[in-house]
Amino acid sequence: MEPKSPALARRRAPGLDRGGLMRLRDKVAIVTGAARGIGLAVARRFVQEGAQVALADWLADEVRDAASTLGAAAHAVPTDVGDSAQVNRLVASTVERFGRLDCLIANAAVQAEIPFLDLTEAEFDRVIR
Repeated sequence: MEPKSPALARRRAPGLDRGGLMRLRDKVAIVTGAARGIGLAVARRFVQEGAQVALADWLADEVRDAASTLGAAAHAVPTDVGDSAQVNRLVASTVERFGRLDCLIANAAVQAEIPFLDLTEAEFDRVIR
């Protein structure tokens, strides 16, 4: 049933129906910060939409558990995104496992465990980058 109002039609996500359309079928994605929260929700939705997903997070046990709940389309890659060598391994592992990479969801955050006003310039730069 189509909405009566054009405004209501615009509010719906394009192409969505109750059954899902597998819009990401055969796509390969990396989702960082994927052990829990928004990152895990994004990874779950991508798998539901047909994608194969590498879940990356520095919480190694949690990201492995998260990937195992998503099935064969998910692959856990414990990764500290603040370490470029680990990020390179993440990309290589994803391409090795799934054959390519189509999409990156950069959800991971770097945070400082000290009050903002106590940050050194180097610590501030690390958080912002």
